Amino acid sequence: MKVKLHWKLTLIFCVSVLFGLLVGYSYLIFHLKNHIEDTLKTNLKYQISLGKDLLEEKINQNDLYSSDIDAIADKLGRQQNLRVTIIDKNGKVLGDSELNKEEIEKVENHLNRPEIQEAINKGIGISQRYSYTVKKYMLYMAVCFGKPQRIGFLRYAIP
Repeated sequence: MKVKLHWKLTLIFCVSVLFGLLVGYSYLIFHLKNHIEDTLKTNLKYQISLGKDLLEEKINQNDLYSSDIDAIADKLGRQQNLRVTIIDKNGKVLGDSELNKEEIEKVENHLNRPEIQEAINKGIGISQRYSYTVKKYMLYMAVCFGKPQRIGFLRYAIP
C-alpha cells in the first residue's frame, strides 16, 4: 500500500506544528518560572525589610521581650499572608506564625538552616527547600535584626 503525497505532507506539517508548540511551551515555562521566582524574592525582600523595621522599632522602645514574640510573629504572618519565624541569635525559635506555643517548644534549633547561615555571613539569606515542620516546599528569606549587635533573625517563608 502506497501512502499518498498529501498524507505525507499532512504528517510532516502536524509533526512540525507539534514540535514548534513543544519548544514554545518549554521556553515559556522556563522563563515564566524564573520570572515568578524573581518576583516572589523581590516582594519577600520588601516585606521582610518592613518586618525588620517593626522589630527594631520594638527593640528601640524596649518593648520586644515584654510583649509576646509569638503574637508578633502571628500578627506579621496574618498581615503579610506568609509564614513568619522569629529566632534568637543562638537559633532558638521564639515565635512562628504557623505554630502554637507548645509546638514552638518542640522545634529544633534553626541556627544551621541555610538561610540563617547565609544571613549571618551576608546579612540576608535565601533558601528553597522542603519544610518538615509544615510539610510544604517553601521559599525562605532571613535577615538579622538588632543594631548595633545582632539580637536574632527574622525569617519569612512562602510556599
